[in-house]
Amino acid sequence: MAGVSENIIDDAVNTWMAICDEVAIPLQHQLYTMICVRAENFAELFYGMILQDNQASKFLTQVQVQQRLHASMVEWLKGVFKVSQPDGIKSKVERQLHVGMVHARFQVPLSIVAKSARKMKQVIAKDLQDSDLQRNELAKAICLVYELFDHAIDIMNQSYIENFESQTRNDESYRRFAVGQNIAAERERLRACLLSWERGFLLHANQPENCCEMHKIGASEFGLWFRHKAMTLFKGSMEIFEITQLISKIDDDLLLKVQDRDGDGDGDGDLSKLVHEIDETVASIMFMFSSMFDRFLEVENGRDDLTHLLNRRFLPSVLSREISMSIKTGNRFAIMLIDLDHFKRVNDTWGHGIGDAVLKKAAEIIRNSLRIGDFVFRYGGEEIMVVLVEVNKEIAMNVAENLRTKFEEFDFSMNGNTITNLTVSVGVALHEGHPDYERLINAADDAMYHAKKNGRNQCVLAKTD
Repeated sequence: MAGVSENIIDDAVNTWMAICDEVAIPLQHQLYTMICVRAENFAELFYGMILQDNQASKFLTQVQVQQRLHASMVEWLKGVFKVSQPDGIKSKVERQLHVGMVHARFQVPLSIVAKSARKMKQVIAKDLQDSDLQRNELAKAICLVYELFDHAIDIMNQSYIENFESQTRNDESYRRFAVGQNIAAERERLRACLLSWERGFLLHANQPENCCEMHKIGASEFGLWFRHKAMTLFKGSMEIFEITQLISKIDDDLLLKVQDRDGDGDGDGDLSKLVHEIDETVASIMFMFSSMFDRFLEVENGRDDLTHLLNRRFLPSVLSREISMSIKTGNRFAIMLIDLDHFKRVNDTWGHGIGDAVLKKAAEIIRNSLRIGDFVFRYGGEEIMVVLVEVNKEIAMNVAENLRTKFEEFDFSMNGNTITNLTVSVGVALHEGHPDYERLINAADDAMYHAKKNGRNQCVLAKTD
C-alpha cells in the first residue's frame, strides 16, 4: 500500500497472528459467530456515539451513516474477528491501513473513533459475560476482543498520521507554490476584476431604476478568488481579515444604503457620499491585496512544465478545502475531467512536438474560458481537471458544453500541419456533500469514460447515489 513499507505491514501481520495464537480456534469461531449475530447492533452503537459528538457533524450525517457507513462497519467487524490464515490476516491489515487513509483524507478526529471503539469493546465484553462461556474461556475471549480492537485501531492511526502529515506537507507546498506564480500578471488580472466590479456599480448607482441589479462584490470574480484562493494562498496574512471586513462593509452596508436611498434632492447628496465611500473602500482593498502579492517572490516549482497548469499533487489540498467550505456554507462545487479525444493520433501523425504544442493550446483555451476563482490542473497525459467553485448542476454543465463547443470549432493547425476536429470528452461531477474527495474524482472519471464510450465529443453528468 502506498506510503506504508512492507516491513510495517509484516510487523502488523505478525502481531495480529500472535494475538490470535493465544486463543484456541474453536473459541475464535464462537466469538466470530457472536459478533456476526450482533454486528448490526454494534454498528448502530458505534455511529450513534459518533453522531452525538459535535465535531462529527463537520464530516458526517445520519443519511450518510444509513446509506453507506452502517453496512461498511458491519463488514469491518466481521472482517476483524473472522478466523483467517496468514494471507487473510495480511488483507485485514491492509484494510485497516486503507480505513486510516480515508479518515485522514477527510480529517476524522482520531479521538472520536477511539472513544466510540472503547464503548463498543465494553458492550461486546458485557455480551460475552452474559454468554455461557466458562470463566477461563470468557477471560480469553474478552482479551482477544480488546487486543484485536486496539491493534486494528493502532494500524489505522499509523496510516492516518502518515497520510495526514503527507497531506499537510502538500497543503503547505501548494500554498507556497500558488503564491509564487506570476505575481505581476495575477495581480493585474485581479485589479482588472476589481475595477470592472466598480464600473458596474457606478453604472447602476447612477440609474436608480437599475439599483436592484447591483451585484455584491463578494459575488464578483474578485470575490470568488478571495474566498477560494486568497484564504489559502495568503493564510495568516494580516490583510485577509481586513479585506474580509471591507468586502462585508460594501456588501452588507453601503450597497444596501445605495439601494434604499430615496429619490429626492437630498438623496443625490447621500448618493455622492456613498459612492465616494465605496470608492475609498475599493481602493483600500486594492492596496491590501497588492501588499499581499508584493511580499512573495515568483517561483515556478509546482506548476506543470508543459501546460503551466497546477500540478495534480495539489488537487487533494484544493478539494479538501472546497469540500469543507461547501459543507459549511452550502455552496456547491463541481469538477470536470476533460480528455482530448484521439490525442494519440496527433502524436503518432505529427510527432510529440506538435502534440505538446496542441496540449499547451488546449490548456490555454480551458484556462481562458474559466473564472479566476476556478482551478485548472494537468491531471495526466491529455487529461485536464477543472474545479468549478460555487456552481449548480446547470451552470457546471453549461461551462462543460461551452468548452466542448470551443474545442469542436477551434482550428489547431500549426507549422503547416492541418489539425482540425480535435474534440473533448467531459465528465462532470457535482459535490453532493460526501467528505471524501476520491468519490468525486471517481464519479467524474466514470462520467468521462461514459462520454468516450458513447461516441466522444460530449459532456456527461455523473450519476449520484
